[in-house]
Amino acid sequence: MTTVAAIDCGTNSIRLLIASPLPGGGLDDLDRRTEVVRLGQGVDATGEFHPDALRRTFAVVEQYAKWINDPEGTREMVEALGYRIRRLFLGVFMTGSALAGLGGVMWALYREQVHASMSDDLTVLIFIVVIIGGLGSIGGCFIGAILVAMVANYGGFLVPKLALVSNILLMVAILMWRPRGLYAVTSR
Repeated sequence: MTTVAAIDCGTNSIRLLIASPLPGGGLDDLDRRTEVVRLGQGVDATGEFHPDALRRTFAVVEQYAKWINDPEGTREMVEALGYRIRRLFLGVFMTGSALAGLGGVMWALYREQVHASMSDDLTVLIFIVVIIGGLGSIGGCFIGAILVAMVANYGGFLVPKLALVSNILLMVAILMWRPRGLYAVTSR
């Protein structure tokens, strides 16, 4: 779907139109905005634009440009581009729930038992993996999971008494070296 935007700068107000061209001609309005800037204030008396009027005008045009160029910044802009946010959120929620349910079924089949607290022992391990990898980093969590598995298996083989705390010691060592995790997401 093609989306176009137009800014109309008049002497009193600035208007923004975001629309999608229809196949048979015409436009399907996705969003309209109007800001009163009074650009023509005092022009008839002095023959020049007033500096305050220019500042207001440039501020509104800059705001419109940011709004058009950064569609992820506002929910309204994403909806204006044709995405149905409620459906998208619902779809993501349903997919995440289905994957969590599938993970629960797989864990129950692996453990050969089903009860309400069957994942309690895994919860701490998952937090350790996420903290080691760096919050918000999928690749970091993958590396963290490999490190935790290797330390737990090899540590338990070499020094069985150390196996109980090996993952916590690994987390402490990595956090002392890199406080935000291995692959921290720094820009959000």
